[in-house]
Amino acid sequence: MINIPNTLAKGAPVHAVGDTGSQVMLVTLAATRRLGLHITQHLHPQLKPLWPDATPHIAYGHANVELHVENSPRAWANAVVVDWHCHWEVLLSRNMLAILGVSPASPAMLRHSNGMTMVPDHAGKHIDSPWCCTTEALYEDFPDMAPSHDLVTDVMVEPSATAAQIPEPIHTHPMHTQLALPTGFFAKEHNDEFVCLDALYPEVTPDSISEHMHHQCTSEASAQVLAAELWTVHVVLQEYPGGCPPPAVYAPIWPLMHDGAEALFIVQHSLSLAARQAIEEAMWVCLEYGIDEGSGAFAQLPIFTKSKPGMDECQVLFDDLANNCLNMRSISMQLPHPTEHVQFLRDVRIMSLVDMASFFTQLHLATDVANFWVYDGMHYGKLRTRHMVQGNSESPAIAQAFLTFILGMAKSLCGKLLVYINN
Repeated sequence: MINIPNTLAKGAPVHAVGDTGSQVMLVTLAATRRLGLHITQHLHPQLKPLWPDATPHIAYGHANVELHVENSPRAWANAVVVDWHCHWEVLLSRNMLAILGVSPASPAMLRHSNGMTMVPDHAGKHIDSPWCCTTEALYEDFPDMAPSHDLVTDVMVEPSATAAQIPEPIHTHPMHTQLALPTGFFAKEHNDEFVCLDALYPEVTPDSISEHMHHQCTSEASAQVLAAELWTVHVVLQEYPGGCPPPAVYAPIWPLMHDGAEALFIVQHSLSLAARQAIEEAMWVCLEYGIDEGSGAFAQLPIFTKSKPGMDECQVLFDDLANNCLNMRSISMQLPHPTEHVQFLRDVRIMSLVDMASFFTQLHLATDVANFWVYDGMHYGKLRTRHMVQGNSESPAIAQAFLTFILGMAKSLCGKLLVYINN
């Protein structure tokens, strides 16, 4: 969620936040009563839970409200009224943000952008003055990675202004993605490490392919047809056993950076005892599997922890905002959203789900750029990562390009496979 300042509802200021993943606008019951809005209670929409086992939230009702953000047109919206005690009063949905002309940016990004003019202008770009020293609590502004509250039924979903009606019959066409990466960006490298680790990966069999279909096919005949089609490209597929370190299948990569890019040194913010323990546990795994290694470079990026929604585990992430702004070049990939290809998804089967953190370890960073991602490893000392970085702005696009590159070798499945990264 992101804060939307200077928001007025019915002419009165409200504490509004925006969520680009939400299909419906929400307003709290307390705000509705404060603004004197009429609440319609003959419909009680149910909001989807954040995880499968949770109970859907039954809303209090819905109300019409006039909204206005500074330098934007006034707009009427139908909002679902929820009886929640939270820090915001109005949650603006994706469509409402577009109608009001609001361009979302996270609070952390805004703070960083406002402070960029104060960066000392010298070769080291040493960002260590008190104005940028942050605290762990500020990372709570980062959006959660859990799905947003959406409606179980479509009675209250706001219509999209850009959705086009799909005519019948539907004709499928192969999907093409233009990648702004240099030729040869991904190159195979079967070194000794690869030969050793690759032996740990079991070969794909007809039985393992059938297991991945998870009984999604409506009939045994269609399951056999799909399995046979996948078997035609089994030579480019492998099983990934849990806990197995990834082989160095491809040569180390150089993420695209601006000319003259230099590694940054940013002061690490203070960490709670729980965060330090979570980081040290994660560092042990990274060192054990060779994902990270020691470094003596005069460079440092802050790291922070964030709880995984609905779980007792924490993620350890780089605060890579400064590096993203100063050093990284965008590869400008324009990727389609699955909902834009309804014709492709009419008879879709999910064959594999890949955890992004695990997938990033498949891409090794070249030694020349590894010092751009140095961090304080607590009692392990200064460490640097040797694999793709979570928190880097270009990592998801490079990962998508890598998957597209790999599946491009399965020529017989061209136009029949869709890879979607939910970032």
